[in-house]
Amino acid sequence: MSDIQYPYYTIKSLGDLNCKEDKIPGYYVISTATINVEIADKINVHEVNGVNKKNKLFIQEIAKRLVDESKKKDDPPELVVHIHGYANSRKDARKRYEEAWEYVNSPDSKLELAKSNYVFIGYRWPAEPPLKEGFDSLKALPILPSCILKISSVVVISTILLLLITPWLEVRLNLLSLLIFVIVYAVCTVMFIKLNLPSKTAKLINLYLFFNEIALFVPVLLCYIFFIIICSQLRIFSIILCGLIIGIISALIILRLLTYSRDRFRASNYGVLDLVEFFQDLQAEKIRIEGITKSRIKISFIAHSLGCEVATQTIRILADVFDDDAINTVKNQHSSNISAVFTLGRLVLVAPDIPIESILTTRANFLKSSLIRCEEAYVFSNEADLALRLASTAANYFSFPSKDRYRGYKLGNVTVNRNPNSPPNKNGCQDPNSPPNKNGCQDKYGIVNVQKDKLQNPHQYLEIRTYQETERKTLLELSGETQLKENAIADCFTYFDCTDYTEEEPEKGILSFARKKDCLTLCDYFELCLAHFFGFPRKIDTHGGYFEGKFCRGLIHDLAFLGYEQLLGDKYYSNQDEFSNACKNRNIQVLLASNLLASKKIPHPCDEG
Repeated sequence: MSDIQYPYYTIKSLGDLNCKEDKIPGYYVISTATINVEIADKINVHEVNGVNKKNKLFIQEIAKRLVDESKKKDDPPELVVHIHGYANSRKDARKRYEEAWEYVNSPDSKLELAKSNYVFIGYRWPAEPPLKEGFDSLKALPILPSCILKISSVVVISTILLLLITPWLEVRLNLLSLLIFVIVYAVCTVMFIKLNLPSKTAKLINLYLFFNEIALFVPVLLCYIFFIIICSQLRIFSIILCGLIIGIISALIILRLLTYSRDRFRASNYGVLDLVEFFQDLQAEKIRIEGITKSRIKISFIAHSLGCEVATQTIRILADVFDDDAINTVKNQHSSNISAVFTLGRLVLVAPDIPIESILTTRANFLKSSLIRCEEAYVFSNEADLALRLASTAANYFSFPSKDRYRGYKLGNVTVNRNPNSPPNKNGCQDPNSPPNKNGCQDKYGIVNVQKDKLQNPHQYLEIRTYQETERKTLLELSGETQLKENAIADCFTYFDCTDYTEEEPEKGILSFARKKDCLTLCDYFELCLAHFFGFPRKIDTHGGYFEGKFCRGLIHDLAFLGYEQLLGDKYYSNQDEFSNACKNRNIQVLLASNLLASKKIPHPCDEG
């Protein structure tokens, strides 16, 4: 078995249309990493050879398709990789990829299937749905907090029972107090052993744990006798103190049950490396078929949530910092070539769970090193994203080195200033020539930063909004500068603020209630929590709803497959104004990156010097 290469991933086909030449083939690549390291992989040892053979056949099929397309057409063949985000189960990930694949092969898509040279890949890394672990999370609790949790629970429960029973009997019964304590302690001990040991554990180990519990019981009992029975005035204090301890440990357990930190670890340590392995195998197969040629495979990414980190870190690994292209990049000669056979195309980040610091800092970071090689880059965000505002920022509080909450926000929290061009009027709007809506704000949607054919830098329009109007901060305020440099990373993206995004028939908000407010309030977030978690009064997915709305889902995939320039063609949108109006009709705010101007005369904002 030592000579057998254990597979890092498995490949399956999406749908049954791959045999048709006029369809874009789709594949489902699944990392074989498991949710927990103790769980054995589902692939049996005897099946490893079979999985490796299937993977090899699929790799050959994908490589042959791409090589054949490169010989038929002048344009390079393209591989579009879709990567899911935080807390997506395997079933949910496959469903999203199948829907995406069906869309690009449907008449609704902007692609000319007969002329297409694409291959679609849906990549599944081992994410975990929240709360799935349940009581198993207690098994992973370290010994010290586990013992503290048990002792605190025993003290609280037994003391409360004592306070309830003593008045009823109208007498102080110390023996009754001891009896209650012993019973509660015994019950908690049995539960502790059951939770921490599998059912088929050696009796010797059970006996060892039993004597450990007896040894712990004696000092705990003595403390209980002194603080609860002898010093009866300390009972309430003991309940409060132990309750506080239980609350702190329970908060840590809840954070674990939300799975955010665990998902981030798996994304960085399993998801990235297994995807790199797939690209290595594909590169080796292409070189085997035709050797190293000038023909390259263009890779574009659609990434959602934590999948954005998987995508950008994968690009960073594939782009060797010591190769000639990377060295030329440092010298401002931007090359999209990565590895021996790939070139980087478009990068579409949807609700990116990437620190906002990555677009503010002047230091080297994985986002910048990925971004400078992209032809085009897009960010889809919205103010109402509860996953990024709650789970992500809560985890950042413990791990991210910032001294205020603003720098702890994510790129997916960045929104477009509703009224960026004029001082506020008495209604709170910033354009005195435009009438306010019923909420006192100007409805400014569509392309915002192109006025009279003149492009303004996107970073001038970006901000972080909280539930308090007084706490909103612009990107410039966060950076501490009066003006970002011309080569600012923030200006390399085209931004789509989908906070008020609506669909027609009937018109309703997809990612929020779409009330067109200048800033969402605490009451708005409370309503969104009810809608997001409990489906009241209707279900709203504030984090993944981008793929549920027809227009937004189509826009994401069309940009990834075609890019902005091809999208503005006679067959799609005749000009930039028509595209702007289409976004405006659905209440989406757009900030164009400098390299998307039709004139193409303004230098790329990532160019230094």
